[in-house]
Amino acid sequence: MEIECKIGELDHPNNNGRIYPKDVLEKAIQNYNEKTYKFGELGCPTTQNVELQHVSHKINEVKLKDNNICANIELLDTPSGKIAQDIIKARGNLHIQPRMLINTEKAKSGTDEHTGQKVVIEMDVISFDLV
Repeated sequence: MEIECKIGELDHPNNNGRIYPKDVLEKAIQNYNEKTYKFGELGCPTTQNVELQHVSHKINEVKLKDNNICANIELLDTPSGKIAQDIIKARGNLHIQPRMLINTEKAKSGTDEHTGQKVVIEMDVISFDLV
């Protein structure tokens, strides 16, 4: 089963209050798309590595579409992938959550409409997980 979904928005605070500028995201997405193996897990992993026994999907492509970050994923026939497929078939809600290492700084006064909020200045995407 293949699905396309929205991950987030550019230059707009996410649920954690972080802002992801377009230039930082473009670089991170390009680096991620160049990886050979792009798998994700079902749930909220706490490690910096993708644990193969928990893999539920393969990320085919991540791209910017207008001001949105979108992903095309393929749900696999692994135990976790079958659970994700069943949730979707039952019209349940699954979201894509990026797992990444980031470096942030506060937006400076007078330079941005998001003064004082955390702006991501560097990021390395480990995976995009289903939650």
